[in-house]
Amino acid sequence: MIIINEDYNMNTKIDSTPEILQTIYEDYRMGKYIVNRRYQRKLVWTRAEKQAFIDSIYKRFSVPLILLANVKSNDDKDKYEIIDGLQRMNAFCAFIENEFGLMLNGEERYFDLQTLATTKDLLETGELKQNTPILDRTICREMVSQYQMPISRIQAEEKEIDEIFRRINSYGRRLSYQELRQAGATSAFASLVRQLAAEIRGDSSDNDQLELSKMKNISISSNRLDYGIAVDDIFWVREGIITSKNIRISRDEELISHLIAFMLVGNSYCPTHRVLDKIYQQNIIYINEDLPLNLDDLIRSKNAEVLRAQFMETMSIIRHALDLYGKGFRQWMFGKVDGRGAFRAFQILFYAIYLFISKEHKKIKDYTILINGATNIAKNFNCLHDNWTHDDVMQSINSIQGNIRNAFTSRDGENVALDDWSFEIESLLRRSKIEGSQYDFKMGFRNIQNGTFNRGLVEKCVEILTAEVNKGPHTTGYVLVGIAEAKDIEAYKKFYGITSKVLPYQNTNLYPIGLDNEINRFYDGNADHFIRDLRAVVEKTPVTVEVQSYIMTHLKLITFQGKSILMLRLESQNSPIFYGNELYERKSNDTIKAQNAAEAGAIIARFNNN
Repeated sequence: MIIINEDYNMNTKIDSTPEILQTIYEDYRMGKYIVNRRYQRKLVWTRAEKQAFIDSIYKRFSVPLILLANVKSNDDKDKYEIIDGLQRMNAFCAFIENEFGLMLNGEERYFDLQTLATTKDLLETGELKQNTPILDRTICREMVSQYQMPISRIQAEEKEIDEIFRRINSYGRRLSYQELRQAGATSAFASLVRQLAAEIRGDSSDNDQLELSKMKNISISSNRLDYGIAVDDIFWVREGIITSKNIRISRDEELISHLIAFMLVGNSYCPTHRVLDKIYQQNIIYINEDLPLNLDDLIRSKNAEVLRAQFMETMSIIRHALDLYGKGFRQWMFGKVDGRGAFRAFQILFYAIYLFISKEHKKIKDYTILINGATNIAKNFNCLHDNWTHDDVMQSINSIQGNIRNAFTSRDGENVALDDWSFEIESLLRRSKIEGSQYDFKMGFRNIQNGTFNRGLVEKCVEILTAEVNKGPHTTGYVLVGIAEAKDIEAYKKFYGITSKVLPYQNTNLYPIGLDNEINRFYDGNADHFIRDLRAVVEKTPVTVEVQSYIMTHLKLITFQGKSILMLRLESQNSPIFYGNELYERKSNDTIKAQNAAEAGAIIARFNNN
């Protein structure tokens, strides 16, 4: 059960004013509607659900009230945070922009983009495309100019907004238990769970506040919606660990909550709903009945970044094993695709591998041994009971560890092999569609006309990184090398003699081509020599030694879709980072140099005001 705070004495100002849909859409295009991903649900409505809502508008039926809060956004502008009505507002705006149509007499008809001046301009510039058959313009005009959406706006503090959201979604059980646990939760534990869950799904964003218009890029969609993240492509669904229905109600976040809790207290943790409720309600976890531990203290002592790295390494090992096995998690663990208990079986496998990595300081050496050792292992688990005990968990962990131990070897120093950070790359590719200023992509460091090493491009990458983090404090910038744009693909294929088709990453115009062709042709396959050339240039760039060192220390050569991708990364400092004597910043996907003292001062002010 989720505890609702009954002691609140809120003094919110409420303004209820119906608005025509045209006004709502114009505000949407101006970026006035904000989604706070700290507590708000994902975009999860199916095409059919969206069409049913538009049908209600067409037939002039009453629809539930939309609740907004007047807030200051990250850019310090007055905007409206959507407390209740996210799915409805998105559905209406998506209908206007021809993402789906109204069903009339068994035929899907699309909104006429000539109806509104705004959509007409977007049609003429090519930002929107008119689908056919077109809905009668008179119907379109009546829908947007006559139908009044019930809207209430409130003035409230952040904690009050959280409480309102919890109360709205508690009555009638409109949210799942896990969604209610997470709603408004600001602890380090809840934040870590939320961030990791989004990275695995592929719908992570750099900021909690996100414009509604950008949400579709990371929404969970059915295969009939040609944008966002196809639910069947999400790792949990694809492998048969969690159903698509349960992804929509955040069952994946519940699973990750159990995994992180185990990482914090190890063998003392028993993954039950009751224990998880206490974690979210009280921010404590018991290693025995008399010893409660504060979760935030545990995360600080273990270091959130270390926990995150160990979590992603464990996930990547499991994912790579599944890719090699090729038949899905249920088949692997149970010997059949309809095996019950996949949710719990995954926990056991994760715990077993995590303990090798964190407690025994091992690394994977042989995936064949891992795959064979875990095949059909779930038949030995006591994890299908309705109520599993701590002893069930430990017996199951010991069972699988005995079978897969020889797949791991001691980790001597750092593991310099190509790491499988597929989840990380997927997250960055998707986030680039939302916040392009913190990401850039390069094809490679060799000129594809003559094969010469492009030192200037390496220098440009360092310049871009400084510009990305000059956005302000607590900012991370990325450059991924081995990712091409559509305009360069044919020239790249010709230079390296590639005859097979090269495909973009899902719903993007980015092509993960990798650096393997470059490394094989110019370095005889020796990645260390490739890194040596890179380092030689970075060490001569006009940035501080500390910045150079950070870039080289944190670079990663990552395996993604079987290809080697170079990740260059830089974090902001207490003041802007100069490149030579110049300050650069990013505006959308462009790197801009401060042209005068006023522009440089504006960049510096971002750090002084923090």
